[in-house]
Amino acid sequence: MKNLTIANQHAVEVNLPMATVELDENLDQALLAGDFHRILLETVDEIFSSLGKEAKQSIYSQLEKTFKISKRDIPLQTEKFATALERIFGPGARLLEIEMMKSLYEKVGSKFKYSPKKGNVTFTEYLTAIRVFLSVRTSEKPMPNEYYDYKFC
Repeated sequence: MKNLTIANQHAVEVNLPMATVELDENLDQALLAGDFHRILLETVDEIFSSLGKEAKQSIYSQLEKTFKISKRDIPLQTEKFATALERIFGPGARLLEIEMMKSLYEKVGSKFKYSPKKGNVTFTEYLTAIRVFLSVRTSEKPMPNEYYDYKFC
């Protein structure tokens, strides 16, 4: 469990083990909480496609057969997905993760600010930060002015 601290209507800070994410009030409202799944699946598909059609099909097949991760379940099993990439590609997985993070940033926009506290960016923490960013910004509940601690997985 990690803490999500809501400070006010203009900024939200996500306290991950090694990162701070600040959110701007003016995020495009077209982004919906469910968009995390769509955006991540689009990104994964684009990055795998850049390796070629046969490679993409082979990777999805390997994920499904060996690691029991269907394409549609990737957003629900991000840690398992990251582990599978590392097992399939070895050290090369980090390059794919970096490309995915770049693409995700482009899709989410410049309102998303991610600052790792110790200088290391991990793929799963980045995905968690984006998931929280999208879900917090699209919540229909009014954001309080006081500080609250919320738990999320």
